[in-house]
Amino acid sequence: MSKAVQNPLLQRFLTLSLFERKIIAALSRCVKKEDANTKAYCLRLIDFELDCLNPSDIIDKLKRLKEKTISVRIDGIEAYVPLLTDIRYDDKYKKVTITFNSILKNLYVEIKDYLNNR
Repeated sequence: MSKAVQNPLLQRFLTLSLFERKIIAALSRCVKKEDANTKAYCLRLIDFELDCLNPSDIIDKLKRLKEKTISVRIDGIEAYVPLLTDIRYDDKYKKVTITFNSILKNLYVEIKDYLNNR
């Protein structure tokens, strides 16, 4: 079975807009298996590799990603989990701090592996 079939986050990733995929890709590059489950990831806006967009446009897209969910199984029960759970923007340093549900950590690592092997 391919990784795309096994990983609901990767399935969702492949259906996102290019803009949204760049955001998820940038986040996944930061995630490591050994990270604490409650880790917050701090990224500079430039890390998203987006073309000349206003910070407000990027923050808007990030907020929309909080509304997008994937279906995962937790103890045999289907649950819908948002791609991102919290976003904090620091305008002074042009940085975004992002958190996501710890259930998704390994799925983000798999996306990083998928992107590295393409």
